[in-house]
Amino acid sequence: MKSYNDIVYNKYEYNEQKTYITLGINVGVCTKYFLINGKEVFYCNLAFANILASYIKKISDINLKINVDRTISTYTYILDNQTKKISEAMITVLRNIFEIQPDKEIFENVKKESIDRFKKVYKNGEFRGFYKAFEYADSNKEFKLLELVQGLEQITFEEFYECYSKVCVPDNACLYVNGALCDIDDEVVLEINEILNKFSDTAVLGGRIKDPHLKEDAHLLEISRENCNIDILSFGFESRVSTLDKLMYVVIETDKVPYTDKTLHIDEFDSSLIVNQGELMKLKNYFKRTCTEEQFLQAREGILGKYNEWLEKNPIRFNNLVCELMLNGISILDYLSILENVEYKNYKDIVEKIKPIVSEAQIVMRR
Repeated sequence: MKSYNDIVYNKYEYNEQKTYITLGINVGVCTKYFLINGKEVFYCNLAFANILASYIKKISDINLKINVDRTISTYTYILDNQTKKISEAMITVLRNIFEIQPDKEIFENVKKESIDRFKKVYKNGEFRGFYKAFEYADSNKEFKLLELVQGLEQITFEEFYECYSKVCVPDNACLYVNGALCDIDDEVVLEINEILNKFSDTAVLGGRIKDPHLKEDAHLLEISRENCNIDILSFGFESRVSTLDKLMYVVIETDKVPYTDKTLHIDEFDSSLIVNQGELMKLKNYFKRTCTEEQFLQAREGILGKYNEWLEKNPIRFNNLVCELMLNGISILDYLSILENVEYKNYKDIVEKIKPIVSEAQIVMRR
């Protein structure tokens, strides 16, 4: 996001004329390396995204709905148009993220609270297994759970401020406004551009795409207070292909997996499906062949229906999806249009072009 013109709007009528303003930053629990200004490789503490989210929540003068994922953090402000103008709200959101003045005392309090909270959830086997699954699913970004734990314990105020200064820049962010809209005055456009133009640095998420043929299947047994089975499918591709093509393949093909508790993730470096299974079974077998035309049509209809339901009934989740796509260089309108109009023959051509390679890991948590 370099200027006001990069902000994306979607007019939609919600109850009480609400507007959902979401700022997305390309930083999460699995974002370890960044290329700064096209030349400097910067290591970002894996705990930074969660600490930043807690820090902003504590100091913000507005109620932000915050979500920290593997590669993206989103900050959503829900606006009732009767209480504040959209233009004023947009400026407030931008200032709340990009113009914070880090305070050491607040940081130390947030860090302590984050450690205490993490210790509690870490005892939960499902939580620990899920984060352990990221080591396999996000291996090209070189995520390690131990590094996250150590990063949380060892991060200093100086490191926190450095991560904030390097990574939290408009170039590494996007803004999506969804709901009731109104005209934006020229003065507001100028003020937004003034905020964004203060930053000249760029930050690009880094990683190293390894040969997917060398990624072996794995089976891991961990001791836990609860029993749970987690299956991870990692999707590699023989040649560099667009994130959009990878997204099309993964969302269509994973629809064949007969579980509701499943998490999809696609970025420039890694593509995966994580499933919390009741009983342990090998899911890789579902991907031996490309889906049939009937399965393709069923998947497409279901995916489009799900997105439409998010737009209508869960706008924060829809906004998060849009921001994740934007930060991967994908327009939500282009994606939905291609998904809606692509024919089965064209889809098979995409699969043939990207040559997917599927590897699988299973994490078994037992008492």
